[in-house]
Amino acid sequence: IDKFLKNNEKILNTEELDKEMDPEIIKDLLLDVLNLLPTQMEELREAVNSKDLERVKRAAHKAKGGIASFIKGDLVNKLNRLEQEAKKGNTDNFDELLTLIEQDIKRFIDETKVFLEKN
Repeated sequence: IDKFLKNNEKILNTEELDKEMDPEIIKDLLLDVLNLLPTQMEELREAVNSKDLERVKRAAHKAKGGIASFIKGDLVNKLNRLEQEAKKGNTDNFDELLTLIEQDIKRFIDETKVFLEKN
């Protein structure tokens, strides 16, 4: 967990997005992600709070799949770690990982909104 605490780099991977896709498609996809994230994060939060291992695995995997193409940095690693901890039945780090994930998701949302306003 400690290795995740030092990362302050940008989360939205605009460099790769600019290279790979049409700008209008990027905007549409990012808007879709922004619309889905609150529900996905609520599912993840509820799963972690209830310590429901199956729900944590599914919710972490689902959140990761929705944003993986748009991010860089440790957010995917944190979601992977949460999913793996659930597979092992280890709930010890759930709350700390969820806090770190929520912080990164907030940064992702903020960066995405700025990106969409500029483009």
